[in-house]
Amino acid sequence: MHSTNTRPRTAFAAINLDFFTTLVSRPQHPQAQLKQLFRDIDVDKNGRLDLNELRAALCKLGLPSSEDYLREMMHQYDENQDGTVDWAEFQKYVGRREADIRAAFEKLDAHWEGRISAAALEEDLQHAGLPAGRDDAHKMIQLLDRNKDGVITYDEFRRFVCLLPAAQVVNHNTLFCWVDSADYMDGVECRLCMIPPKHPMQRLLAGGLAGAISRTLVAPLERLRTIRMTGRGSESLSQSVEAMWKDGGLRGLFKGNAATILKVFPQSAIQFATYDCVKDAFMAIFHHKPGSELRQAEKMLAGCVAGASSTVFTYPLETIRTRMSMAGGGGLLTSMALIRQHQGLGGFYQGFTPALINDIISNGLGFWSYELGQTLYRRCHNGKSPSPQERGLIGACTAVVVMSVTMPFEVIMRRLQVQGSPGHPVLYHGLRHAIVKMARDEGPGAFFRGSLSSYLKVAPSIGATYFLYALIVQLWGIRGLRRYPHDDRQQQGSRQAAKAANGSRDCAKEMAKVAPHV
Repeated sequence: MHSTNTRPRTAFAAINLDFFTTLVSRPQHPQAQLKQLFRDIDVDKNGRLDLNELRAALCKLGLPSSEDYLREMMHQYDENQDGTVDWAEFQKYVGRREADIRAAFEKLDAHWEGRISAAALEEDLQHAGLPAGRDDAHKMIQLLDRNKDGVITYDEFRRFVCLLPAAQVVNHNTLFCWVDSADYMDGVECRLCMIPPKHPMQRLLAGGLAGAISRTLVAPLERLRTIRMTGRGSESLSQSVEAMWKDGGLRGLFKGNAATILKVFPQSAIQFATYDCVKDAFMAIFHHKPGSELRQAEKMLAGCVAGASSTVFTYPLETIRTRMSMAGGGGLLTSMALIRQHQGLGGFYQGFTPALINDIISNGLGFWSYELGQTLYRRCHNGKSPSPQERGLIGACTAVVVMSVTMPFEVIMRRLQVQGSPGHPVLYHGLRHAIVKMARDEGPGAFFRGSLSSYLKVAPSIGATYFLYALIVQLWGIRGLRRYPHDDRQQQGSRQAAKAANGSRDCAKEMAKVAPHV
């Protein structure tokens, strides 16, 4: 015997007879309903859907109607790229997504009844971790309920999902899009700052993958940069490259990359996830309107928090990676053993203070300048957001600026990390002593040693990281509809119409209650 909160999937005895009746009566190829949806959107009845018609359809459902959202819709529908969507293109896209739409519907159809009721939807919201009640479920039902029978059929559900980006047509993503649209039409906008339960983990994974892949691509430049920073004397760039090649040939170019990935994956994951989560928290704490921009100081503070968090958790891996990159540094386990043998556990945190300062400053400036670059891009392109490729280019440009500011801190950190290892005697007794001694013995140029190799490595590395992160976020549908701003001028009329309709329904319900007593 199943309780009312369970979802029978394999126990046929728990499926009521209504399910079989619904299954038999359901059209197996509901092309007529799909054709009617196309006609409803096609206001001028010319057989083609243009941007204005799509925008009007989006507004009626509380979906974003910004240029970014419309451009993504056109990208998935408009195969011949003529700026409109004909019936063949519309039918073909929906046909490709039919299985995903059906799976999302059945996931929400708690008791396999062939329809979604307010009670079933309330159960779905609770399973998804949302603090929503029956009133919230009723508002969501009212948004999609075309025949006003109090339940959502597959056809009504599909009319909504057809206008979602492809990445959102999966289980909980679809549910959260539905929640956000109903909230927006009702003028609530209180849950738009919430993060779906699985998205923090997705953000961590997206950031980690982006960082690991980009660093692997520039691993030879990273090792060259480390050698240049920690070396002394007048060794030229070509001599450093030659020494690196002699220390292992082709494999030597990637020496230390295993430790780099072990360090960069969690570091990049923590940075991006923390930055996004802190921004979401600021939006909620300071009551910013969803879709609006945070203040510049808030963006910089979020970046500083992200940098500090990642450094605290991953600095020992950075020390190991630096030791492995040096000539004769050995492998991962060997480097760890040597650090433990000669410096003890404290050796893993040599140079931590300048590293923390460097990462707080670099991440604060980096994320702030990256966001500023995106804002300037939108201003120059009539509100259009940059593509993942353009975000990568913006990130590369801002990385050069940030590197110029933070270079001295990183040089000091590298010197402190490697001293005490073979070929690198202990010369400094802390951050202040290192600054004074380097300035006195080597001059101001010592603080920018390895700058050329740093620029050659940092620009493509950071650019690739931002590109990959933006691409993964887009493909996975992270942040749902909150990635797209609403056009309030377009949505205002739809909101008023929805509220008027809801008011009429509430009035009718009250009259029905009073009528028997009159």
